[in-house]
Amino acid sequence: LARSTSFEDKIRFLGFISDSDLTELTISSDVLVIPSVYEPFGIVALEGMAAGVPVVAANVGGLSEIIEHDRTGVLVYPRNSESIAWGVSRVLLDSGYSRWLVQNAKRRVQEEYSWEAIAQRTIGVYEEVYKKL
Repeated sequence: LARSTSFEDKIRFLGFISDSDLTELTISSDVLVIPSVYEPFGIVALEGMAAGVPVVAANVGGLSEIIEHDRTGVLVYPRNSESIAWGVSRVLLDSGYSRWLVQNAKRRVQEEYSWEAIAQRTIGVYEEVYKKL
């Protein structure tokens, strides 16, 4: 896949990295690619979105629930290198589009997945249960 793009010299495969280095690498990335064929939730996508990195991910499982295609990230066909290359190129070649995705993604993470948002929803559930007692 890396060789099939004009960005081959900019793509690095690092292997295992420590958690402490992961955040730094994520923030310094131009794009976060998640080519999963199975992904029940997609915490990596949320981390990338929160870090302000545009996300290109396979349209599978939880990723398709977290990422709104063409608004908070780019969803691509799983197991399809051409689709993944298209998504990465789309983000890297259009900086305005990339910035727009990042703004939308950060807003979505804050509104729906922050600890405050989760706490408010949890309180709401408890209040509903309490009313029924």
